[in-house]
Amino acid sequence: MTGFESLVNYSKGASGNDYNKRDIYRNEWLSLLKNNPGKGKTELRQMDKVLFTWLYRNDREWLNNNSHAKKRVNNGYIRVDWDSRDKEILPKVEGVVKDMLNSKEKPERISISRIGGKLGIRALLEKHLDKLPRTRAYLDSVKESDKDFRIRRIKWAIQELEKEGQELKEWRILRKAGIRKEYVNSIIDDIKISLIKFNQF
Repeated sequence: MTGFESLVNYSKGASGNDYNKRDIYRNEWLSLLKNNPGKGKTELRQMDKVLFTWLYRNDREWLNNNSHAKKRVNNGYIRVDWDSRDKEILPKVEGVVKDMLNSKEKPERISISRIGGKLGIRALLEKHLDKLPRTRAYLDSVKESDKDFRIRRIKWAIQELEKEGQELKEWRILRKAGIRKEYVNSIIDDIKISLIKFNQF
């Protein structure tokens, strides 16, 4: 609004009653502010809509200059020390991988999601692994491809069949390992090598 427009608006109907009403509403607004120190303009507006509307329409600049600053919401953000977090997480990840590799049960694939699930930090590893360089480097060195995992299951199946005293037949090994026939060609050499080690080929 220009200075001329302000002067015109100021002179239109500017009776003593208008000035008294403005002072009354200003005092009421200041009282509302004093009694509600933690509330912003929007919340105060809901508490007295008539008061706010009159000041907004007739004394907006004063209203803006005499209102609580807009509250900043931090959404619970807490600064994370990623270096310390990395050092804390790495040994836990190593421990889980060691347990998975030494388990006598049917093998589970060593993957970021599986390890994260066991530790209860799956989302952390999947979304923020770039901030955990030590943990990321270790996981990159141990995580299994589909082929790697099938080969480890083959080796486990052979060991289990040996313990059970069963003859090591290809179909029996695949069934024990839970591997479908369409994947055999990609690991047939590995199956043969594993069998040779058991002197059964």
